[in-house]
Formats: sequence, structure tokens, C-alpha cells
Amino acid sequence: MNADAGRVALEGTVRRAGPTPVVAVTVLLALAAPASAQQWTPEQQELVEFTQGCQASKQTWLDCFHPDYEAWGDMSFGVPMQKADVEAVGSYWWDVNERLVLHIKPVSITVRGDFAVVLSIYTDTMRNRETGEVVTTTFAWTDICVRENGRWYWIADHGSPVAGG
Repeated sequence: MNADAGRVALEGTVRRAGPTPVVAVTVLLALAAPASAQQWTPEQQELVEFTQGCQASKQTWLDCFHPDYEAWGDMSFGVPMQKADVEAVGSYWWDVNERLVLHIKPVSITVRGDFAVVLSIYTDTMRNRETGEVVTTTFAWTDICVRENGRWYWIADHGSPVAGG
């Protein structure tokens, strides 16, 4: 296994699978610049660590979804996805793809009691285990989190592709 396999980074260099348009990178850096100097409160830092920790393995990722989770997903369902849908689709994704590098850049974290909204830029480089194709995608991601019994969960989320990513 590659030494970088499964690596999750909050800051740092992402190895790109292909060329990236300079304009897209410039826009991405301009949008993310305020977060690089961001000092998180202890409660916000807890959510940064939750977000990063949820990416450690397929089971860890699945365990981060609240039983009442609902979200639009990729819209191919035509109705909101629930946790059972995520378990089916997500399990397939984890089985077919090998994550090479994941870079998570938190941009904004708002905490109100036991609810939080986390806005992040995710850049994910993965290799398809069947075809060997390496693909890098960049998404602007919104996670809606709920805290129960001292633990954070995703109760809803949505990601939109970033042009050029």
C-alpha cells in the first residue's frame, strides 16, 4: 500500500492527478485564505477533529451519520437520501475506491448549542481499484451536525463541485 494511502490532511499540499487551471486554484485560495489564519474556539476545534476523524475508514465514516440523517445526495434518487441509502452507496464507494489523499480545509464553523454548521473545501484524490484511474475532485461541503451524548454526528450535508477541482 502507498505510504500516502488513506492520509487525511487539514492543511498542506495535495498531490493532483492532473493539471489544474490557474484561475480555479487562485479562486480556491482566495476563498480559503481567511480560514488559514483562523483560530478556532475549543468547540469549533472539536468539529474540525470530528470532520477529519470521520474519514479514517469506511466504518468510522458510516458511524458519523446520525440515525435520522437526511440529505439530497447526488439527486439521482429524486428524494432525500437517508442513512440506509448512504450506507449502501457509501459502502460501494469505499469498496471501489482507494483514497490516496484527502485535504479538508474548514472555512467556517458555527456552533449553536448542540447544532453546528461546518463549511469546508474537500479535495479528494482516489484510485479506482477496478480501472486504476486516479481522479481528484474538489467540493465545497456543508455539514449540519448534531451533538448527542457528547458526540457529534452528521444529520444533513451537501456538497457542490468546485470548478476545476
